[in-house]
Amino acid sequence: MAPHGIRFRRQVDVGRESWSGRIDFLALGCPLIVEVLSELYHTSLTDVKADAARRERHADMGFLVVEVWDHEVFYTPWVVVERVMAAYRSLLAT
Repeated sequence: MAPHGIRFRRQVDVGRESWSGRIDFLALGCPLIVEVLSELYHTSLTDVKADAARRERHADMGFLVVEVWDHEVFYTPWVVVERVMAAYRSLLAT
């Protein structure tokens, strides 16, 4: 994402008073989280529920969360770029 003007920190713990989870990517300078999901760890019913709860906690903390699938990262990266850029632009507009 650096060529598109967004820099990220990897594997960031989120939550000060109450730990909310370790996220995959946190944008520098704005409250944008990018989570990379995989079928192995994010498709079972319990995983889907846990992911939804974590996403809601992060939203309550003021973050915008973009979820992408690992296969998108590897096979259609332009889809990931479009999704992340749209979220980034929406944050800049607020």
